[in-house]
Amino acid sequence: MEKHESEKGRAIPAFAAQCIDYIYKNCLDIEGIFRLSGHAATMERVKAKINFGLSVIIDDAHIATGLLKSFLRSLPDPLYITSF
Repeated sequence: MEKHESEKGRAIPAFAAQCIDYIYKNCLDIEGIFRLSGHAATMERVKAKINFGLSVIIDDAHIATGLLKSFLRSLPDPLYITSF
């Protein structure tokens, strides 16, 4: 999987960096952007391409946020730990 070097030197998948860039440049004025996901069939096609190692073009706000949410949920260790 192609990796993108972050500012702190840690590699993240290229599609995750692409999603973050797209969201930052195009989606900050969309209300509820992380609440809605993209079309389910489209999300599955894009995920399959990513898993197969193909590059994808992210051009939809809800696809970008849905892919990013899915990626973050699939991490083996959570980014944010809550204790009750």
